[in-house]
Amino acid sequence: MSLKRRRESSFLLADVEPDIHIRIHAQDEPLKAHYDLLKLFSVVARDLPRDASSNCTVWDLSGLVLGGESQPVSAELVQMWLGWLYVRVDASRREPALTDLLDDARCLLLFAGTCDTVIQDIGRSLASKPGLALKVVMGTGAERKELQLLLEGSLYCLHENGLGERRAPTSLRTAYDGLDNSAVQPAVAAALEEWLALAGQLHLVLLVRKLMAFAKTQMTYWHGLSILGPSVVQVLSPRVLKLLPPEVVYEAVAWRFLQPEPLDTVLGLSEPCKMLRPPGMFYDSVEGEASVHRTGDTERNTIKFSTGNILYLNLSLGGPGRQQLGELVAEVVHRAVEDEAAGPSVAQGSS
Repeated sequence: MSLKRRRESSFLLADVEPDIHIRIHAQDEPLKAHYDLLKLFSVVARDLPRDASSNCTVWDLSGLVLGGESQPVSAELVQMWLGWLYVRVDASRREPALTDLLDDARCLLLFAGTCDTVIQDIGRSLASKPGLALKVVMGTGAERKELQLLLEGSLYCLHENGLGERRAPTSLRTAYDGLDNSAVQPAVAAALEEWLALAGQLHLVLLVRKLMAFAKTQMTYWHGLSILGPSVVQVLSPRVLKLLPPEVVYEAVAWRFLQPEPLDTVLGLSEPCKMLRPPGMFYDSVEGEASVHRTGDTERNTIKFSTGNILYLNLSLGGPGRQQLGELVAEVVHRAVEDEAAGPSVAQGSS
């Protein structure tokens, strides 16, 4: 038997007639699947009433409307969800393709979460996409504008009625123009808040981390230049804080506890001081330079890059270095997650 034939026959239900018929809104023919597969990954499917006198079970989804939607779930959505189930047991299949726009996966995530199934697989696939983008909507009607912001590898900044995007030290392009800059920060914060709440609710740890890393990156520029600025407080809404996965909360507490506090200290420099190992987003290691300065009002220090960027510099004293800090935080989180998995009887006696 050839390798190809062995792969095709590795799915044990390949020759078994599907015995679940899934009714979909506005579809004459039901979708078909295997009960023996669905019961492994879906509590909802497993608990469907079985008719002993019939060879099939009917699952009626024709009236299922997901939160925030106005129409029942579509055949395309359910078919994609089934694809995520079958790829787990059939080596000849590939994961269903997901687009780079995060919003396109919203209904799939909600449906998978409702059915208690492969939600983590979908979340991991999304979080691993380097081109994943967050949709931000500004205005309504004729004034409506839609931004698609990359969650990885880009730093955005506000400039005259537009949005700049930096992907490399010497590369700054205009990503969007004709914007009402005063509306950008609250719109970005609202989009982030909505997705952090959903990702937290579904316990998609990797996606939560990716969204939070994006937010921190966009706070590199501050106040008038940042696409978040002071509006960032709206991202951490009460519902987001309540829905954050425990692992993320453990990380936040550990970082807060172990990282030294930023100081009000300002370096009294009579002349610029060269900076070693500056951030790569602003620094060309071959041709670039970076130096530390004191602002005219003496309240803060700044870093000036040969690429033209000027950023604030925050100082702290003592404590572990960056690498050791990351290792300590990872250890704290690992122990907490292990303790939680051990259950109450074991956890109470741990230290």
